[in-house]
Amino acid sequence: MELLAGERITRAFWLILALPVPFWLAVLFFPSARVVRHICHPMVAPTLLLIPLIYLYYQAWDLGGIVWPGGVGYTEAQSVVVHPMGFLILWCQIQIMHLFLGFVLYQHACRTGLRIPIELIACWVLGPLGLLVYLGRLLVQRVMRG
Repeated sequence: MELLAGERITRAFWLILALPVPFWLAVLFFPSARVVRHICHPMVAPTLLLIPLIYLYYQAWDLGGIVWPGGVGYTEAQSVVVHPMGFLILWCQIQIMHLFLGFVLYQHACRTGLRIPIELIACWVLGPLGLLVYLGRLLVQRVMRG
């Protein structure tokens, strides 16, 4: 499959990577804008990215489905991701989860009056590790206050 559709799969990978970029840029450069606070909500922007995910599931089903593992183990789980459609589905899910977590942090920072560009970039690139960076900042602030 990858040999026949390699270019399309590569385009799909880059498209999935690019879809959340406008949202990330909005919270990084215009965090206090009213429209950004509404659109970049954990229940809005990540939900919009469910459309390509549903399409990927449809494409996988249309191609005959992804072979699901026969057991529960590392090798069996890895077999799902080795399939190009399985990898694209996982990649899309990762982008959605990173965006969701980043927007939860963004909304919390807005309520507490913080600007968190470093934490948001860490969340964008590293996902849950961005949460650790944010929690570390909150801890340092709490200690500094006394």
